[in-house]
Amino acid sequence: YAVSPIRLDLIEDRGLAESNIFATAMANDGGVWAGSLGSGMFRITAGDHVERFNESDGLPGPNIWGVGVTPEQAVFALPLRGGVWQFDPDTRRFARLELPDGLNQARLRSLSVDAEGRLWLAGSEGAWQRTRSAQGE
Repeated sequence: YAVSPIRLDLIEDRGLAESNIFATAMANDGGVWAGSLGSGMFRITAGDHVERFNESDGLPGPNIWGVGVTPEQAVFALPLRGGVWQFDPDTRRFARLELPDGLNQARLRSLSVDAEGRLWLAGSEGAWQRTRSAQGE
């Protein structure tokens, strides 16, 4: 057996280094989206450039505890306040995603995207899958 060492480097960005990162998701371009508790959401490029998103960018609050990125690069955020928010790369803003009535008030606590690009949500009301036809594809 061989053990390969893992190299971890701190990203030297003051805003990111002082944030409580709670969720991450890898994008196809090599970048990473990160949700934090208290500092909003971050996009970290492959070159370690850090861009921060918060309420002024459409998010409902600073606490993001779920993040997902589809193979087509659609980005979703699951804030503590509820609902699911999607990033629009053209406007560089987040907007609330329309959910079925039963999920608008549910306490959603987990967000994931599978290899087919389907959005999965879970919480106090059970689990929910957003099919590709519901995504307009």
